[in-house]
Amino acid sequence: MVDFVGRGMADVASARGLHVVQEVGARLPLTARYAVLGLIERNHREVLQLSAGDAYAKAEQMLPELCHEATEYVLLYAEASVRTLVGFSAAREVEEETLLVRYLLELQIDPDHRRKGLGRALVQDARRAAEAAGACGLMLTCNTRNSRALRFYATLGFVTSPTSPSLCAPASCATSSDDGNRYEILALIWGEGAFARLAARGIEALQHHNARVDERSAEKRALLSTAADDDDVFEEPPAKERRHTHSPLRKEDESVHELD
Repeated sequence: MVDFVGRGMADVASARGLHVVQEVGARLPLTARYAVLGLIERNHREVLQLSAGDAYAKAEQMLPELCHEATEYVLLYAEASVRTLVGFSAAREVEEETLLVRYLLELQIDPDHRRKGLGRALVQDARRAAEAAGACGLMLTCNTRNSRALRFYATLGFVTSPTSPSLCAPASCATSSDDGNRYEILALIWGEGAFARLAARGIEALQHHNARVDERSAEKRALLSTAADDDDVFEEPPAKERRHTHSPLRKEDESVHELD
């Protein structure tokens, strides 16, 4: 981890009387860990309309990622002595569809400190760190119900990734199996040929999905043709098994955590 935050982030924090701390997930102090979970829980309650208990349980499910030894934090505190967390980013470099990118696992701002440029500064600092690490982009996953965050990321140049479920499979496939919420993968990619490589992976995923749909449909028709006495009528495959025609090359909602 780079042992300093970018000057832009430091200047924004200083101008607002905030204290900036960098930390690694595996070494995140217990008090900071609880503060991080608490901020995630508060914002999840607001966006997803969850009860406090459900929102905190959902936040706790993220602990393995948040406490990973490679996860890097930029923590913003109201005062160095009080240590009231008002915002943070958690990210790490990963290989996403053959590209080295910095994945923003979380970017959260306390509702009372929004509209002060903190979210924008954290994203810009994440890009600085990504470029320093030789990564060719930023990526993240965003709940589609979080329209405020989608608009925020769009202003920073994020677009729906060609590998996002809505572009390389039916929209119903963008549903989490555990909580029923829909998500999109958002990306801000730079570097020669990087976005084209990502789009190619999206096309491969779309072709694989459609091939599976065709294979399953053929199997069903074969079974029906050999069962002349069967009264069942061939049924249209469910939404997750229908052929998909959206092109991963198109940039839907220039949207890829409100945070500014």
